[in-house]
Amino acid sequence: MAIERRTFLAGAISVASLAALAACTPPKPIPPTATVTTTPTPPSLVPRPASFLRSAWATDPYSLGSFSMTPVGATPADRATLRDTVADRVFFAGEAASSEFPAP
Repeated sequence: MAIERRTFLAGAISVASLAALAACTPPKPIPPTATVTTTPTPPSLVPRPASFLRSAWATDPYSLGSFSMTPVGATPADRATLRDTVADRVFFAGEAASSEFPAP
């Protein structure tokens, strides 16, 4: 079983061109290192919350990734009502309370 000269040359040129292209790849990027800033942050006029509760929205068995919807007959005033505070202590925000960007 003999290999033809033309086939050998085509294979050799292909290997040489692949080796040349592989050598032209840029070096692997180096991730930036974290820098510590020593500048103190100015005090905020907003008081720190006494506590908070974070929910796992995607794994919550009662929501399961739900979102708000605009039912037939609803108006933007309904979302404005949802934005009102309750006793200046409970605040609702997000796409359910937004009149500009409500959920579909």
